[in-house]
Amino acid sequence: LYFQSKEDLFSSVFEELVDQLRESLIALMTSRKEGEPLVTEIVGTILSHFDRNHDFMASFSNGRFPACGQGATQKLLAKFSENIDTVRALLRRAARDGVVDSKKTDLGAVALIGLCRSVAFIKHKSGGKTPLINETDKIVDLFLNGIGAHS
Repeated sequence: LYFQSKEDLFSSVFEELVDQLRESLIALMTSRKEGEPLVTEIVGTILSHFDRNHDFMASFSNGRFPACGQGATQKLLAKFSENIDTVRALLRRAARDGVVDSKKTDLGAVALIGLCRSVAFIKHKSGGKTPLINETDKIVDLFLNGIGAHS
């Protein structure tokens, strides 16, 4: 009776999961790490969250939120934007030692979350059972060094 509709119930659950990720990312602000170690910690935090909430990620990977209408979806997207802002702030700190270009942290934040989400999507589609956290180093390498064939 707490929720007025099924949409309210589902959107509340999704909001809680998005907020949990943001809280984990905000906790990284207290880390003394910079540069690549901080990027690695960001990726590990995101992947661990995705592992703990794989059912949510499976739903979200389709680009929709089940049983959520336009209003709830817009609210969730605003919360995702807050997570992107938090990753952006963390990347600015990672840029202090030059491992990340400080002028590219806006797109970088979206790209880093997107890489993590893509790995979660691939794992879900393939039925993989290994923890996503095992992919941290690969994602960090791809994010920092690109996909080019240079050595």
